[in-house]
Amino acid sequence: MKKNRLYTILIALLCSFSVQAQVAIINSNINAYNITPQGICQVNVMNNSADMQVTLEARLSNSGNERLITVKTQPFLLKAGMNTILGYNLSLASTAYGANNQGTYVQNSHTLPSGKYNYCCIITSVNSEYTDDYCEDIDAEQSAFLLLVNPADKDTIETPNPMLVWAHSEPFNLLAPGEFFKIVAAELNKDQNAESGVTANVPIYIKSYLSAHQVQYPFDAKTLEKGKRYGWQVQKIANGVIINKTEAWEFVYAPDKVIKNNKYASLKKKLDAGYYIANNNKLFFKFDEEYSSTKVNCAIYNEKRELILGKPKRDEKTETSTSASNPLSPQLNGYNRYEINLDDLNISRGMHTLEMKNEKGELFLLKFYVQ
Repeated sequence: MKKNRLYTILIALLCSFSVQAQVAIINSNINAYNITPQGICQVNVMNNSADMQVTLEARLSNSGNERLITVKTQPFLLKAGMNTILGYNLSLASTAYGANNQGTYVQNSHTLPSGKYNYCCIITSVNSEYTDDYCEDIDAEQSAFLLLVNPADKDTIETPNPMLVWAHSEPFNLLAPGEFFKIVAAELNKDQNAESGVTANVPIYIKSYLSAHQVQYPFDAKTLEKGKRYGWQVQKIANGVIINKTEAWEFVYAPDKVIKNNKYASLKKKLDAGYYIANNNKLFFKFDEEYSSTKVNCAIYNEKRELILGKPKRDEKTETSTSASNPLSPQLNGYNRYEINLDDLNISRGMHTLEMKNEKGELFLLKFYVQ
């Protein structure tokens, strides 16, 4: 008796599994660029039983589990064997869009905003309890762009508080609950690229829930150091997971410029407000012309326009002194570059003017100061 009862229960279970397996949704043909009531009803269904009347319900939700669209069909004939159900051949019983920004966007544009979505459909027999459901995740990132704009990759900035500019393709109000954009900046080590630095190094600046495409590096964040490299990136977050991100770019905060000592002053044909300070009581000057002069005539005047003469030279053999001499004979140091030793002149502290004529008789001037 017990054996007969167990046998009966086993047969009933097998029949139940057989009934449930008679209708099965194999896959869907949903397209992120064709989110219409008919478009989300395109599925392939296997019917291992006889022809039957069924209904189909399709639902699409975002990563925050908000419903974007729900479609229910009128009963239609599901034939035995494999069925490719095309939405445009079906009569719809109802269509409902979500009362949220993404639902409105889908209703108007018939496409999905960038993000992660969940699609489910249920097929149900009208005259029996035959039913099957099918779900899949949809990634719609291919329809969007997310990129950095400025500073350009490997650019040099002149401010410790740069404006970091990025861009993406859709309005901020299309983000689902739990989705937001985040900017990350990190100092880079020697020979480290930006992607590695942003991923592995401790960030010096993080800002989440961005609502604008321009983010100024804040004054209260860690101060950028001159000469150092920094990497930055913008990431899209959904439920705590990075679902999209820009390339990582780097910039360098410009080091202090080393002001080089311009040893040779440039002579001009007209004086201006600038002047040259004699270096170690020596005057180094140059002038530009198309050829190199082999002979130049120089004279130096003080602020009173008095000619500065050379010091008397003493002849040690005869123990006599020669008188002060002029004109000056500057030492040639290279192509149109000259040097005058001011120690050889009766020159005092203050502002002076050097006048020089080349072989063509052209006059060149230099105002200089003797310390």
